[in-house]
Amino acid sequence: MGLKITAAKIGGNGRRLCLARNEKGEKYLLEALELAISPKERFFLEFLHDLREMIRRLPASPGGSLLTYLGVERVGEDYYLVLPFQREVWEYWPRLGAADLTLKEVVGAGEAMGEALRFFGEQGEYPQGFFYMDLIPLGAGKTCVLDPRVQAMLAPYREGEELREAFLPPEIIEDAQWDEKANLYTIGLTMYYLATGVYPFPLERKEETAAAILKEEPLDPRYHQPEIGGAFAVLLQRLLGKVPAERPGLQEFLDGLRELYHQDRFLATATEKEHFAGEGERARRRLEQKRRAYRWWARAKWPVLILLPALVLFYLLSKPGYEEVVTPETTPEEVVAYFYQGLADIDHVLMEQTVTGEAGKEYINLTVTLHVISKTRMLYEGVRFPFIVLENLRIEPEEDSPAERPSFRSSFRLKYVSGEEYTVQEREERLVLERVKHGWKKYKWQIVEVQTEILSEGTEPVVMNPAR
Repeated sequence: MGLKITAAKIGGNGRRLCLARNEKGEKYLLEALELAISPKERFFLEFLHDLREMIRRLPASPGGSLLTYLGVERVGEDYYLVLPFQREVWEYWPRLGAADLTLKEVVGAGEAMGEALRFFGEQGEYPQGFFYMDLIPLGAGKTCVLDPRVQAMLAPYREGEELREAFLPPEIIEDAQWDEKANLYTIGLTMYYLATGVYPFPLERKEETAAAILKEEPLDPRYHQPEIGGAFAVLLQRLLGKVPAERPGLQEFLDGLRELYHQDRFLATATEKEHFAGEGERARRRLEQKRRAYRWWARAKWPVLILLPALVLFYLLSKPGYEEVVTPETTPEEVVAYFYQGLADIDHVLMEQTVTGEAGKEYINLTVTLHVISKTRMLYEGVRFPFIVLENLRIEPEEDSPAERPSFRSSFRLKYVSGEEYTVQEREERLVLERVKHGWKKYKWQIVEVQTEILSEGTEPVVMNPAR
């Protein structure tokens, strides 16, 4: 394009924008890439090629608030994203990523993001969310949105973009696909942040942030900013619903936003303002107490879980009157079936009735530990997923085994929780039984040997489904 830079400005988030002219005197705006990748690296050239191809394929927005890029150009030693010249964008670039918007500007920013989302939907595609650092407040309630498709692609390679990861909807954290409702969540979270100056979830650790997005309900934004009107607060809270179906649709969101804007209903009444100003400190204090309790549990749960199995085992085994399932009348086939039932149900007490000595000790230790961990995590974290999965179980007697020492062969697929993932094993086993003394002059069948062969082993992720 033969561009020559004539002036430069720095945005509120540190990004540089240049004014340039080509040989014909036509003006363009150049946003500096400023990637944390050396141009000397091979990956840089590959990334640059992918970026150019992406921009080439993107349909341009016919005016409006969405700023669509024209391409990527090198000027001197630096690389730039090319934008069409717009005087307002050049003038207001220093406000890029500003977090000090008035409530009227926040409403205008919401409408701009909503209109951009409408354009994407008409093209049959959706970006990976909206983020406040991609907004340029233009004054008079207007806002421009830098194309979020390109910004999301650049984010992993730009410094200062870490917070973008905290603007993910719950369903995306759980590996769903981006769609209209997911993008509306990020619009709501962006507006909440701009309206209150507060990110509604903890930011100390990424794991804690993700857990809070999945489980924690954001405080009513009026507790942070009492000037927010009731209708505006309700709209923001609906956008931040954990379940996508609970969020408004795009048209409902835009209609509600425009009604707030034109009727000045985004501002609180005097009564509302007084009430939430008085209650805000108490509400924030209660929320921080809950978060401290969660952080304590996150630090203390594993030491507690290490001690609990022994205590629970002692308690269960010392309980009087526990009903015996395996009796002198139980057949060898039934004993083997009870053994695997105890494994599948994480019932170590049932398993202990089927084995003697060292037989099955590995499984008993596993079920004792996972029984306690599952109950504790269900209580304190609300998770709902199986901690042991037993699939494709087949049990067959060995035909040549002696009657006084019957044996069986089994094959099955075992999945058990190890950390935050499943260990998955294909197993074959041989189980040998004998009659073992049980009480006064009585004997019952018990497993005396468990020979295990692991045919294959791998891992797969555990899908966390917090209780609602």
